[in-house]
Amino acid sequence: MTHVKEMVFAAEKLRQLKAAFVIYSWAKSILNSHLSCSRAPVDLIEKNTVLGKCTHYKMMLYDVDVEHPRKTFHVSDYYTLVLCILYLLIGTTSILFNIFNIYVFGRKRSLRKKYIVIIFLEASEIVNGFAYILTGAGRLSAIAYGSLRSQISVEDCFFTKPWPAFIIIGTQLPALVVIFGSIERTIAVHQPSHYYRHWNYSYKLKRLFFLLVIQMLSITLAARSSYGLDNLNPSQHCPIIWSTHIAYCTAHFLFVVLAYVISFVTLMSIFRSRRGYNQVSSSFRRWQGAKRESNLRVFMMTSLMCIVFMSIPALVSLLIRWGVVVGNDFVLGISLVPPGLISIGTTMINCVFHSDYRTHVLRIFCPTKTEKTTAGCIGASEIFPERETMHVHSLILEKDTRLHLTDNSEIML
Repeated sequence: MTHVKEMVFAAEKLRQLKAAFVIYSWAKSILNSHLSCSRAPVDLIEKNTVLGKCTHYKMMLYDVDVEHPRKTFHVSDYYTLVLCILYLLIGTTSILFNIFNIYVFGRKRSLRKKYIVIIFLEASEIVNGFAYILTGAGRLSAIAYGSLRSQISVEDCFFTKPWPAFIIIGTQLPALVVIFGSIERTIAVHQPSHYYRHWNYSYKLKRLFFLLVIQMLSITLAARSSYGLDNLNPSQHCPIIWSTHIAYCTAHFLFVVLAYVISFVTLMSIFRSRRGYNQVSSSFRRWQGAKRESNLRVFMMTSLMCIVFMSIPALVSLLIRWGVVVGNDFVLGISLVPPGLISIGTTMINCVFHSDYRTHVLRIFCPTKTEKTTAGCIGASEIFPERETMHVHSLILEKDTRLHLTDNSEIML
């Protein structure tokens, strides 16, 4: 009986030891798998079926490489071909719309002085249109030569492909002009005396050229961030997230979206401050106040549209770059379409809802019909800020001795 009990006890101990050994082996295998994930080369992880599990572990742990792009990216020649054709169409159409707007605002010397900021904005949007054309043509060339799926380093993406630099300039330069226009708009409304004394045509022109210097510094910083990054990208799409350092591309997308948010906030503050201007005795000024309020609504609508259109590529690109989601060429490529539609969308909105812009367009296509109806109100509705003498009739002195513009020309940003 005693021997039986000893045998049962020994069997129980053996079973416990086996269970402990199984748990130990399982834990050891997981640890070795994780260590092999962190040490194995990327190409080996992608090709080896056993080590391929490491991609899943890395994704779950959000192991983000802060210097090099994520390598998990699905490429389709068919989708890339469709997107390239779409980029070519968007870029060409956008350039045509921008050239038309430059002609509308620059066909007369008085209009050029009044809308110099708008002309500069349209010119910077032309760069964005060229960026779409270069992107589409460059990737089509890669498909034709069979090099689209070839690996390329981050440094070579920026320095050998023309479109990354043009994409950066085509989105950052309009954002800089939008911020400049927001500053001008705020000063013109809240400090009109200072605006008419200092913000003349030459003053604005010098500041606008200073924006070009800032843009050149930014593109130099982008080149410096990509210099020396020799890690290989899985394809030659070369978007911004694969052509620059993660810190630069993150700052780039956040800055572009923030610029349009600033524009919308300034428009909102001006709209709220102008609502009391309609309570004036003169019917003509009440009519002008209602007109300005209507135009401000149009500007707010276009600014809100720009925020949405610029936020889409920023969100998708940053999620892919930081490794939160696994990207593919179609999702990333289609997210880059909305910024190219901004020029087309704003032009159509202005034609439909903005009375001043519509008047200028009608003067081009129907000069005889609009000449009589608009000649009488040109002197009253257009104010030229480049003149250093203030127009007394466009100012109201309120009880708190602050000057506010009631007949100031709009800054269409």
